Amino acid sequence: MGLLGTLVTACSDRAVTALDRVKQDGYLIVVTRQSPTTYFHGPYGEMGLEYELTSRFARSLGVRLKFIIPERHEDILTLVENRKAHLAAAGLTITNSPQKNIRFGSIYQEITQQLVYRLGKPKPKSFTNRLSGKLRIKSGSAHSAHLRKIKEKYPALSWEESRESETEELMHDVWRKKLDYTIADSNEVATIQRYYPELRVAFNLKNYDKNGKIVKQNLGWAFRNDNDNSLYNEAQKFFLQMKKSGKLAQLKERYYGHIDQFNYFQITSYHKHIKERLPKYRRAFQK
Repeated sequence: MGLLGTLVTACSDRAVTALDRVKQDGYLIVVTRQSPTTYFHGPYGEMGLEYELTSRFARSLGVRLKFIIPERHEDILTLVENRKAHLAAAGLTITNSPQKNIRFGSIYQEITQQLVYRLGKPKPKSFTNRLSGKLRIKSGSAHSAHLRKIKEKYPALSWEESRESETEELMHDVWRKKLDYTIADSNEVATIQRYYPELRVAFNLKNYDKNGKIVKQNLGWAFRNDNDNSLYNEAQKFFLQMKKSGKLAQLKERYYGHIDQFNYFQITSYHKHIKERLPKYRRAFQK
């Protein structure tokens, strides 16, 4: 049987749950994306908050972890919906998914969508006034859905969407002055500011419900929504245990504990010293 063949429930095997099949097959298939806040290859191997969480979840089930990284962001939920993956862990904002067969699990992090610009350019205060430059975002992202909602109030708002570039690449383009603005989640902004301190937040994008109340923006894993709750419920238990034990807080501290320590002058000075002083000692390090 192929790698993903047992993901489909056979009519004659209805007593076997999704959780049973994961354990029988010996692997948990997760669709994710490569970014500093989700999954990446660091100097000591695989890293990222989503990697840490899913690998711990897989170990708790006694199985191996397998990743699928799609070329297009909009394919992430489709892969789960079509049973090509057991779940999606990709820094996904919990929304009313357009896919009817998708549901989100426990909240594990709260974020804010932010408009990002580069230091030296006039700082926009809101979408009330038309942006004096080009805004580009990641296609198929929660940012796209949010902007479409905002456009109902501000019809003059316009933007471009990119299928090729991840949000981190778009922020890099803003830093290189190839782009004026982009939108990113607050955890993504805080992470990349360590490397590009000239990137700044113009303002937060608030999300409102039908009654005009501000809705929190949270991250969660995505699962297929069907009558089989076994794997979904197991993930709920996993996050409950991670929260109670303090391990979830420890992981977030490891990856985001530096956020409140951001200091533009300290970071730019650090980068300047690396550029000016490191070449003098390069040969010593290479010996």
